[in-house]
Order: sequence, then structure tokens, then C-alpha cells
Amino acid sequence: MNKKIKFLIKLIISLSLLFLLFGRIDMGEFIHVLKMTNFLILIPLLLYIPALWLSAIRWKIILNDDSKLAELFKVYWISNFFSNFLPTSFGGDIYKVIYMKSKHQASYITSSVVMDRLSGLFGLIILGALSSLFLVAYLPIHFILILIISISLILVGVLYLFHKLNFEKFKLYHQIKRNFFIMLKKAPIKVNLISIIFILLGAVSLWIYFYMFGAVLNFFVLLAIYVVLQIIMAIPIAINGLGTVEFSMVYLFGLVGVNSEISLTVSILARMIMILQASVGGAIYLIQKKNMAIKTS
Repeated sequence: MNKKIKFLIKLIISLSLLFLLFGRIDMGEFIHVLKMTNFLILIPLLLYIPALWLSAIRWKIILNDDSKLAELFKVYWISNFFSNFLPTSFGGDIYKVIYMKSKHQASYITSSVVMDRLSGLFGLIILGALSSLFLVAYLPIHFILILIISISLILVGVLYLFHKLNFEKFKLYHQIKRNFFIMLKKAPIKVNLISIIFILLGAVSLWIYFYMFGAVLNFFVLLAIYVVLQIIMAIPIAINGLGTVEFSMVYLFGLVGVNSEISLTVSILARMIMILQASVGGAIYLIQKKNMAIKTS
């Protein structure tokens, strides 16, 4: 399917869900909730930096080379910018491969990116399975079991397909596959622990957003919903999860007693903050590009 048509379909889905969502809420109440924003918003704003730093540490461990942590931190921040502003969420991963190709073969960098992604998925599975037990009071037990099984099957399916499929048209496939499993065997527990801490920081940020608007939630219940939201964001049916995440957040938090106006306000505010944070990566990229142009002139 043509890329423009795919983008158009995603745009229609995003706009349709947002239109449906805004049609179901009280705009007066939504604006009232939005006005309750206060200094607590600084906490999720500032937590972005340690979360990004942890991601850089995880990638450095996976790469197992002499790359400076500050450099990987910068690359990660720029890649987040591309992931948030390009039609595909993999734009940031492509930037990582392009930037690091001077140090390693493309297959090695690609393998490290895949490993980095899967370690994050593993963290989601662990925390999702544990925290979902706290949802029993709000949801039927069969729903919880389906959630746990679905999350587990995602990881098993990805690993199985990556191991079995043989894409002959991709010349680097076998090298990527070999490097990936070498990294998988050597990657210490520290990588997965970092992924878990990273996810917890994101959940803490979300808890602060709700607390700021007067919704005090059980953290483990929120964590379970947060894991589901992260998985929904990764499903490529909308532009960077726009619309799907907002709709899902209103529905899921509605199950635990949070009104739609608060959930929607949190969702929109969190997305705006995320865009602001990622934009710094774009500024770093432009400065870096300008400095390189000066050096070569």
C-alpha cells in the first residue's frame, strides 16, 4: 500500500477517534479541569531527563563499546524527536542506525536497536503481569487473564518470527539475527532492570498528572493501565497513537472511577509535554547539523 494512503488512513482514524471523544465530554468541565494545572506538572516534565539517561545507559550496555554515555544520551533524545514528528514511530530507530554506522556495521547497530526495543517490551510484560492482579477488583478475572496471555504472546510471537523467518531480500537479515542472539545471551539482568525502572518513571509521571487534578489512584492499578496504554501506542493504526491512546485512556480509567474530563485532560496535557520534551531533541539536532556545516566549510 502506498505510504501516502497509509498515512491518510492513520490520520482519518486519529481524527475520527478524537472527534468521537470530544463529542462525548462536557467541554465546560474539561476547561475547568484544565485550569487546575499547577506546579506539579514540573515533576513529569523533569522526570523525562533521568528516564532518557537510563535509556542511554541501557543502550550502552547492549552496544558494549567505548561510546560515551553523553553522546548516546544526545542520540537518544534526537531519535525521540524523529519518533514523535515522523509519520512512523520507527523514525528514531533509523536515526540511531545512521548516526552510529561510523562505529559499527549496520547489522550490529540494528541488532542493538531491536534488543533495546525488546528489553522495553519485556519490562512491560513483567510489570503488566504483576500489576494486573490489582485490577481484579475492577475488572472480570477472565479479562485479566486475557490481558496477561495477550501481552506474553506478543513477546513470544516476536521472538519466534525473528528466529524463524528468512527474508532473503534483506541482505543484512542473517547478520542482524546472529548479532541479536549474541546480545541476548550476553545482556545482563541490568538491562531488564533498567527497562522496568524506565517504565515505572513513566507511570509515576502519569500518577502525578492525575493527582494534580484531584484523582488519587492506586499506583499499581494505574501501572497496569499504563502498560496497556504503551502497547496500544505501539499499534500502528494511528499517527503516534493519537486518538487511540486518548480514547483508551478515557475508557480504561473510567473503569476505575475517573471521569472522562480528567482522563482526557491528562492525556492531552501529557502529549503536549511529550512533544515539548522531544522538541529539545530537534533543537539539538539542528545545532549539531549547523556545527558540522561550519567545520566542513
